[in-house]
Amino acid sequence: MTALPKIVHRDGVDLAYQATGQGGPPLLFVNGWFTDIVAQWRSPRMVAFLQRLGAFATVISVDKRGMGRSSRVAIEDLPDLGTLVQDLRAVLDALDVDRIDVLGTSESGPLAVAFTAAYPERVERLILDAARAKYGAPVPGYPFGYGEDELEPYVREYEEGWGTPAFAADFYGWVAPTLAAEPAELEAFVELMRASGDPATVGAMARLVYATTDVRALLPSVGCPALVTGRRDDQVTPLEEVRWLAEHLPAATLEILDGDDHPAWGAQADEIADRIEAFVR
Repeated sequence: MTALPKIVHRDGVDLAYQATGQGGPPLLFVNGWFTDIVAQWRSPRMVAFLQRLGAFATVISVDKRGMGRSSRVAIEDLPDLGTLVQDLRAVLDALDVDRIDVLGTSESGPLAVAFTAAYPERVERLILDAARAKYGAPVPGYPFGYGEDELEPYVREYEEGWGTPAFAADFYGWVAPTLAAEPAELEAFVELMRASGDPATVGAMARLVYATTDVRALLPSVGCPALVTGRRDDQVTPLEEVRWLAEHLPAATLEILDGDDHPAWGAQADEIADRIEAFVR
């Protein structure tokens, strides 16, 4: 069962969050960059994943500013990583949470890293699933990525298809074959897209995230225990980037699972949750 979202105000912006579960230690779930903390409960697999986490933790979910139930902002005011870090801090302050485990997935993995680096005294453990340290073009020392000529057509597909059943089927067919085969998940994804943001905002956020995110310099300062998980055949976050991330965190354990669903709530959800529970316990 979903909890009604609550609101904390920061810098004139409403930040929506919710806490669910059976009352275990707090776990901040920093989900991918398009979210709606109400619509996510219409995905049967997401519900099962959140409930599985909630069996051993109090799961705190947040809609980033500009997305979902948080205040929409002008495209020129979309938040950078530093702003999002302070937004997460404001939510934890509102909940009176001092120490926390942090779970960052996919595009929000770097945000989880940045928060941990900024507030090491508040983070017990860091979990990163299907995440990478840097987006954008390859650079010396990081031979992974893509140029603007490859990124822009991808973003235009987002803008043109966002919120449509056809885009949902194509997108999930690439990132989550298990979910693509389930009509209830496709319907839930269409609703989630429409609730999370309009096409123009989604396109602008994609350009911001996929062109400028880079937390490589922060990794050496993350001294807490870290669990890094990935899927062997993930088409979105290649395994070599997951390995690179784990190798450059001072206290990381790497867990590679079989499978090709990129979202944590896909076919490997129970395995991922099992490893998270063992890690935080």
